[in-house]
Amino acid sequence: MDNLFTSLFLFLFIQNTSSQGIATIDFVKIQDGRTAEAQFYYTQNWSAFRAQAQVSGWISDYQILEADHSEWDLILISNYSDSIQFKAIEERFTRWQEQSPLQLLNDLKPNEFRKNMGAITTNSKTLSLPDTWRASDKCNSEHHRAFDFWLGTWDVTLPDGKPAGRNTIKPIQGGCVLHEDWVSANGVYKGTSYNFYNASTGKWNQSWIDNQGGVLQMSGGIKDDNMVMSTLPIQNFKGEMQTDKITWIPKADGTVEQIWEKSLDNGKTWTVVFHGIYTKET
Repeated sequence: MDNLFTSLFLFLFIQNTSSQGIATIDFVKIQDGRTAEAQFYYTQNWSAFRAQAQVSGWISDYQILEADHSEWDLILISNYSDSIQFKAIEERFTRWQEQSPLQLLNDLKPNEFRKNMGAITTNSKTLSLPDTWRASDKCNSEHHRAFDFWLGTWDVTLPDGKPAGRNTIKPIQGGCVLHEDWVSANGVYKGTSYNFYNASTGKWNQSWIDNQGGVLQMSGGIKDDNMVMSTLPIQNFKGEMQTDKITWIPKADGTVEQIWEKSLDNGKTWTVVFHGIYTKET
């Protein structure tokens, strides 16, 4: 891979030294499912600088793309109108860093949650990324990203500290879907869900299926900064009409609480089925 990027970099850089439009493309791999840390890092640092740089006329524009690719997860693109902008950017970035301390989501350092896989420089006027490198540009709204606080690999415990299981939530389909992979602490109970924002209805949806034959079809959205989704009343195995509701609560310390409740009276009263405390794996 290193030889590939080196060859591309040298070839494309030589081509562009006399061109009017220059683009730099960085390829980033997120480490150990630390998506939340990486997204916060690039939004608060990489994007923050480029937003100022665009206003100041130091760059033409920029993009962060989520990639459905085996070797990298993010593609960072910076466009420069000419070689003067391109050559001055590093010095300007250094000056900006001196005035703007590095912003991190938690105590993890950048090399603990992301790895730079390589970079190339090419002609921004003819830049065309393969589809496998490109995230869907239809899934980058505030609504689509509202559930990103659940992304990552988590150790899940009960409120009394007893292990409940392990859950991994990662983006797929160019970031348009969050895929959940659950395994209970004893390894017996396993389940999968697909979570997505439906722009046509303005609601989030979850489709859950487990290895015991359990199925949930839920919809909902953000309420008071929490994600809340529920089912329609459906007959359970006892013949009762049951409504299920799950609430995900992001905490200031980076943990997430998940509370699953059921109602047998159409939402008048609720009983807790499961209460999990999510702590990200270190």
